[in-house]
Amino acid sequence: MKRHLPVFIDQTLTRVRVAQQDFSESFSEDMGDYTCKKGCSHCCSHPLLISFAEGAILYRSLRDNGAWGSGMVESLKTHSEVTLGLHPEVWLASEMPCPLLKASLCSAYSARPLQCRTKFSRGDPDMCRATTAFEAPLANNVDLVRNFNDLEHSLFRAIKGKHWLMPLSTALLIGERISEGNLKPEEAYAALTAMYIKEN
Repeated sequence: MKRHLPVFIDQTLTRVRVAQQDFSESFSEDMGDYTCKKGCSHCCSHPLLISFAEGAILYRSLRDNGAWGSGMVESLKTHSEVTLGLHPEVWLASEMPCPLLKASLCSAYSARPLQCRTKFSRGDPDMCRATTAFEAPLANNVDLVRNFNDLEHSLFRAIKGKHWLMPLSTALLIGERISEGNLKPEEAYAALTAMYIKEN
């Protein structure tokens, strides 16, 4: 049965979205020289774990832009089945692209997670390929991501929820259910556990 999404949860997601933008703008100002170019998507095959809040934000962006549909859902389910519980090194070696990547471009770029916003290369972009990333990982603003995660933790405590990280595809599927009022944030762990048991 569909439930109305409480206003305070909606406000929490808005605060996470604003924090994404604020942190990424601050990061961009301090980033300096980098070699990333439009169409370079090597890092989009790297393991990525996000919260269900960022998943909900991504879902809303895809829905509002008309990109959410049965094909997208099936792609996310397939990706989630493979990546949920997968060891990061195995995930990286598989060179599996993000399900949001279309023709080497992100289909949800404006709402991409903070970790995507703060990954960059200052050397040869080819060194970001999954096959060479073990030797030359991408740079990442660890302090900025940690501060963002701390903010998420505090917001989840306010809604009596918990801050779990999961594959982007899994977070999107759970985020869709929360955004549409079909799942309470505090029920997210049970939903995640059920998905994990199903796939293993």
